[in-house]
Amino acid sequence: MARAQWLALQRFDALRDDELKDLLATSHRLIYEKLPKRLKESLASGKAIAKRSSSKKKPKTVAKKQKAVAKKKPKQTVAKKKSK
Repeated sequence: MARAQWLALQRFDALRDDELKDLLATSHRLIYEKLPKRLKESLASGKAIAKRSSSKKKPKTVAKKQKAVAKKKPKQTVAKKKSK
């Protein structure tokens, strides 16, 4: 759980203002450094980015699956016996 490592102040005067600002700035920098490049660029430009769709494919219907399998399999030809 990510929050297990969070800290909380019980009193606002526990730290001096400049100490608190430095700690918050360091925290923000550490989090920002772990973000993906695309998100960093978006935040820097002030533009919102669209959420990407999940990489999971939607299940195909049975008919579509059968059609796809049929296309992949080479057709087998049956040799006819010559009749005398």
